[in-house]
Amino acid sequence: MIPQKLIQGGLGVASSAFWVQGMDSSMDPAFLQNGEYRSAMNVTNRGGILRTRPGYNCLYELPAGRLQGFTLFRPTGGAWHQVAAVAGKVYVSAYPFASYTQLPNIQFHVGSDIVVFERATKSVKQNLDGSLTLIDPYDVLVMQDGRTPAAFWDGTVARHLDPLKNEVPLGMWMKWSGDRLWVSRGPEIFVSDIADPLLFTETGYLSEGGSFRVPGEVTGMAEIVSTEVPQLLVFTANTTTIFQSNIRDRETWKTTPNFQRVLFPEIGCASGRAIAAQYGQLWWMTMTGVTSLNAAAQSRVSSELLFRDNEMAFSKGNLSPNIDKVAAIAFENYTLFSVPSGDRKNRHTWVMDQSPVEKLNAGSPAAWVGIWTGTRPVQWAVAAVNGVQRIFHASVDYDGKNRVWEAFIPTRQDNGQPITCFVETKSHADFHELAQGLDMKTFRFAELEFAEVQGTVDVKVYWAGLRGNYKELSTFRFVAPEGNITYTKQIALDSELFGYRPQARLVRTSEVIEDRAEGNTCGIESAFPDRHDRAFSLLIVWSGRAALRSYRIFARTFDESGVGASGTAPEDETTALPVRTGLIDNVGSCA
Repeated sequence: MIPQKLIQGGLGVASSAFWVQGMDSSMDPAFLQNGEYRSAMNVTNRGGILRTRPGYNCLYELPAGRLQGFTLFRPTGGAWHQVAAVAGKVYVSAYPFASYTQLPNIQFHVGSDIVVFERATKSVKQNLDGSLTLIDPYDVLVMQDGRTPAAFWDGTVARHLDPLKNEVPLGMWMKWSGDRLWVSRGPEIFVSDIADPLLFTETGYLSEGGSFRVPGEVTGMAEIVSTEVPQLLVFTANTTTIFQSNIRDRETWKTTPNFQRVLFPEIGCASGRAIAAQYGQLWWMTMTGVTSLNAAAQSRVSSELLFRDNEMAFSKGNLSPNIDKVAAIAFENYTLFSVPSGDRKNRHTWVMDQSPVEKLNAGSPAAWVGIWTGTRPVQWAVAAVNGVQRIFHASVDYDGKNRVWEAFIPTRQDNGQPITCFVETKSHADFHELAQGLDMKTFRFAELEFAEVQGTVDVKVYWAGLRGNYKELSTFRFVAPEGNITYTKQIALDSELFGYRPQARLVRTSEVIEDRAEGNTCGIESAFPDRHDRAFSLLIVWSGRAALRSYRIFARTFDESGVGASGTAPEDETTALPVRTGLIDNVGSCA
C-alpha cells in the first residue's frame, strides 16, 4: 500500500519484483508486464531474484593459434580428459585439468576453422577372413576437420585413419547413433559397420554407391533421444532430414518406408555446435534464430517457424552475418547459446532458464535470463566428472589468447575478480492513482532493495524516460565482510573459522531537481525536459556479489495546463537537430 503522506505530497509509486517471466527486449519497454525486464547482463534469475551469475575460473592457457575445437573424453577405465585442437595439433589435459600434453601422431590442417570430435564405442573386431569377434567394448574419440584424414584416440593409441583400408572416410560432422558412426562429407552421409566406428566395409546397401545424400552440405547432426526409437537428424543450412538410425539390420534399410525423409524442408541449422539437448527437448540455432523440435514441428502445421529467441532482440539485432560457429550447451536447468553479437567471436552467451521457479509439484515456463559476458566460447563441454556435474569451455579471449575455463563457479567471481552486471527495467507508466497510462509525470527518485551482498559491491543507477538517453542518478558502495570460510581455504585442526551471512540493503537515490538545467531532448523531441514524460525506467549496474530483489520509482503528477487547452499544429522543422547516443546528456534545451 502507498503511504498516505506520499499521496498527499503528490508522489506516486511504480514498483516491480519477482521477475519470473524473464527478459524481453522485443517489446516496447512501456508495454512489458510486471515480472519482466527489458535486458540484463551477467545475472541469473532463480526464484524471481536477479543475482550475480556464477563465476568463471581459468584452468590453463592453451598454445597460440587458431582454436578449432574442444571436448571432454573419458577413455575406458581411465580418467576424464579435456581435449582441444589448436592450429592443427591436439592437446589433452587429464583430471584435475592442471596441465596438458600434445597427442602424438595427429596433425590436422593449420587453417581449418573447426575440428569435430565425436565419442563412439567399439565392441567388435574384424578378423582377416572378414568375420567378426566380440571384444570388451571400449570408447574411442574420432576427429575430423574436413581437410585431413580422420584420426582417433582411445587413451592409448592416437593416429590418423586410412579410408583406403575401409577406415573412417574423410568428412566433417559426425554422430554416433544406432551403434554406428555417421559421417558427413558435403551432402553425402557415410555409415560405419555395426558396433565398429572405425570401419566402413558395409557399403553394398545402397544402389547410389555407398552413401546417402541430403539436399545440401551438411551443417550438423543430432540424435533424438528416445527410449524406444532413437533417430538421427541431419541438418543443412535450410533443411532437416531424419534417418531411422535405430534400425540395426542394414539389409532392411532399402525396404524400410521413410528410412530417410526430409522432416523440415525449410528449417536447417547454422552449426553442429549450435545444438543442445535438455530434458528430452532439442534446441538449435537456425540461420535466422533459435528454435526447438516442438516449435519446428509446429511450423509444418502453421507454415510459420516459431522462433524462441525474439526476447533476445537487443543482442540478436547485432549478430555477425556469419553464425556458423555458434556454440550451445545444456547444463542443469540452463540452456546456453554463445553467439557473435557485436563481434566476429562469440562475445555474448544467451542464457535460458527452463524453470526460474521450480517446486516439487509445479514449475514455471522457460524464460530468457539475459546475456553473459567475460569470455568468448568456441565450444562448450559438460560431464559428470567424479560424480559431480561440471561444465567447461575453450575461449578465444579478448587479449587473443586461448584458454580453458570452468563455468558455474559458486563464488560468483571470475578468477577471484568481481563481475559487472546490469538490469534494464521496463518503462513504468502507471503510478497508482496519481498518474496512469498516457498521463505526464515528473521523475523524482528511485528506491532499490538489494540482497545477498558479499564483499565490496559498487552500484550505479541511471534513469530515463521514453525519450532521451540514460542519465546518472546515484552511486553507492556496499561493504559486507565475508569471514574466512571459502571453498579454497585449507582448514587445519587448530584453524579459527568465522563467517558472516550475506547482507541486505534498502537505499534511495538522490532526487532529480525540478529546476536543474539539463541538456537533453527538450526542444527536439518534446516541449518538456526529459524528467517530464509518460513513463520511466531504470538502468541498474553493479560490480560484485549481490542480488536485486525489488525496486520502486517515485514520480509526481505534472501539470500540462500551461501548454493550452486546445490543439496546436507544430511548425515545420527547418533545422536537423542531433540526439547523441550513449549514456550521456543530449544537446536539446528548453527555456
